[in-house]
Amino acid sequence: MPKRSDSQTTLSDAQVAACVRAFAPAFEPRSTRAMYALRAAATTANERIAEWLADYGLTNRTVNVLMALFCADGNELPIESIGREIHTAGARLTVTIDAMERDGLLVRRIDPSDRRRIVVKLSVKGRRLIETAFPVLAGHFQDVFRGLSMRERDVLLDLLARLQTGLTARN
Repeated sequence: MPKRSDSQTTLSDAQVAACVRAFAPAFEPRSTRAMYALRAAATTANERIAEWLADYGLTNRTVNVLMALFCADGNELPIESIGREIHTAGARLTVTIDAMERDGLLVRRIDPSDRRRIVVKLSVKGRRLIETAFPVLAGHFQDVFRGLSMRERDVLLDLLARLQTGLTARN
């Protein structure tokens, strides 16, 4: 995979200088550059994952739903729990669940203990698909991170968790 230059992942030196002039003292270049780089990495990761999943007819969102169900007790979850786990809610999640149900990847039912709640269960077809696709996807993940030691991966996970905390603390 070709290495991106800083100009492809973050603000150029000229852009930083312009921002310093326009927004000082509120502008702190390293934080802004780091956020731009993070966004670029996330976009690239989503694009690559979409490519890797295409052969299986899956999208980032559908594989996330399948994995949430696969890992859940009894391979089923209330729909709102899926939304929380995959950071998607509302109409987007409903459209995704509808399509996955039409494709036979999951089954939706009313929870008998609370008829206001919808429970989604992984179907046999959905289970087979995720058991086939996820090991390939996980192999790609290993390839991506091969250049980092296990310690560096742990540091990255810690830093990302701290960033997530900072992002969710902001209104």
